[in-house]
Amino acid sequence: MTALNVSRQYTDQIRIGDTQVMAYLTGLVFKEGETWVSYAPALEISSYGDKIEDAAESLREAVMLILGDLHASGGLDEDLRRLGWLVSAAGAYHKRQSLKRQIPDSVADNYYLRPLSISL
Repeated sequence: MTALNVSRQYTDQIRIGDTQVMAYLTGLVFKEGETWVSYAPALEISSYGDKIEDAAESLREAVMLILGDLHASGGLDEDLRRLGWLVSAAGAYHKRQSLKRQIPDSVADNYYLRPLSISL
């Protein structure tokens, strides 16, 4: 696994149907001391694990729980807009970001990109 080029641009997407939510997100994983930390900047959600795979799976589970709860309560649209997500003409949410703004220079060489695909 190679370190992530911090100047990369990416776009995350969330599609909301009547009964289903599909999310395609970018997760960042980095080591902090002995612990792997995972972070989804587009949703401002983080988690951790003893191994890189554990941190990525823990983040996936946290995102699933939060999106599921927000969708069930009817608050998902409001929260996504508060976080800067835009809605396309087709009704899908998207958020384009630069990793350079998300990663501190002091640890930029230790971050890894992990795609997260979530279906609720």
